[in-house]
Amino acid sequence: MHKYVAAALFSTGLFFSSVAQELGLIERKIDSIITQGKIPSIAIGIFKEGKTVYGKAFGYADIEKGIRSTVQTPYQLASLTKPITATAIMKLHQSSIIDLDDPISKFIPVQKVDSTFRDPTIRQVLNHTAGLGTYFDLSYADEEIQPQTFLEAWNTYGKVFQQPGEVSEYSNLGYGLLDYIIDLKTNEGYGAYLKSEIFAALEMKNTFVIESDSPEFSTVAKKYGPKREELPFIQNNMPGAGNVAASIEDLLKFGAFHLQLTKKNILSSAHLQNMQQYREPDALFHYYEDTYYGLGWYVRDSDKGQKVVWHEGGMMGASTVLKLFPKEKMAIAILTNTYAPSLLREITDSLVTEFIPKYEPTPLNEIANYQPVAKDSSFLGIWKGTIQVEGQAIPFSLNITEIDSEIQYLDFGFSSFLTDYQPIPVSSKLLMGIGYKNYFLGTGVGNLPAKGIRKEFPHFLSLKLNRRGNRLIGTAVNLAAAQREYYARPYAISLKKQ
Repeated sequence: MHKYVAAALFSTGLFFSSVAQELGLIERKIDSIITQGKIPSIAIGIFKEGKTVYGKAFGYADIEKGIRSTVQTPYQLASLTKPITATAIMKLHQSSIIDLDDPISKFIPVQKVDSTFRDPTIRQVLNHTAGLGTYFDLSYADEEIQPQTFLEAWNTYGKVFQQPGEVSEYSNLGYGLLDYIIDLKTNEGYGAYLKSEIFAALEMKNTFVIESDSPEFSTVAKKYGPKREELPFIQNNMPGAGNVAASIEDLLKFGAFHLQLTKKNILSSAHLQNMQQYREPDALFHYYEDTYYGLGWYVRDSDKGQKVVWHEGGMMGASTVLKLFPKEKMAIAILTNTYAPSLLREITDSLVTEFIPKYEPTPLNEIANYQPVAKDSSFLGIWKGTIQVEGQAIPFSLNITEIDSEIQYLDFGFSSFLTDYQPIPVSSKLLMGIGYKNYFLGTGVGNLPAKGIRKEFPHFLSLKLNRRGNRLIGTAVNLAAAQREYYARPYAISLKKQ
């Protein structure tokens, strides 16, 4: 074990030699994984009861240049950006610049697929209950295609698909809206506001919003694909959803602040508690078993006696996690520069077990609540309706039986001179069909006639439907089935049981 790591551990008086031995085993496993080429690097930090008790980086931030990762190396946080964006919003709220219960229509025009839907609020955007859809749009520096601006994306996909406050459905577009609001309500803009009001205040010296032309950009750990190939610069058009980079050292400072273990007072205790305690009263939180999404954080109030507050991030070239254990006054953070969520969860759980005696964390499973939809007779039958794609209503049906589920629709991907330039009817089995309470998740194969769809790739259709009486309403999300992660775009779908 590295000398300064061992010294930090034993100086606390909290850890027995068995813990140090187990950490040694974890370190050797990580070294082996890096040697095998499964990941290029990983950085780990643990903060407990007022001090950093473990901090170490393994492997290379830049393989080609032989630059090793350190605890000061910034990594792109991906969706772990969201608690940071939420903290900035809470800062504006505390300063009375905005109110969490302001309708978002106060800042931007809002489209509703149903005129009876209420106006969503900033609070509901923070906890993903605003009724917005699943969305992301990434572009790569070695390709000519550019992502939409936020406003272009909002004008097309920024629709309220569900009654606000009814269902929590994760939305990157919602957090893009939050950084847009920060731009509107400050004289600095999103990146500069975070730098002055959050990062500088918490002494996060190696944390910033990534921009390809910024001087800090060259310090970010290079991203690598599954075969350890270096990836080009990847641009995400929703900065507030995923564009912050931070070192493991800085991320622990951020975690300690949210545990109220620092003397930094940029947010009041009441606001910090609100971020980890607020639960939309009537919303269905259907992911991660008994977990809900607070104001920027996932929250599990009791996991075998431990409250757990956390967020993960993942995209091509990045996997990240920050977990807080308020009862133990402990934070664990892990960063890597490739997509390896399962590995990060495994290492996180191993470390938690060592640092919190007699506690075995429940493994994270997004769809643990769900079961095959065929087991719920209320979903069985034929549901017919349409998908709305840029002003065009496409006939669509979903047939759920006790054996399997099937979708039928008009596929525009085959429109050509062979079909007289008309779409053709297509039937396909769902690759997945699961249900929980009134919510249905399904995945099939399908193309939609939308602008910007890359026809060189096949596509998946991801169905996210909420049952209201004899109707299923929600989104059909089109995703490119490619070697790279390109986009997910939501379209309104409404089906009626026959």
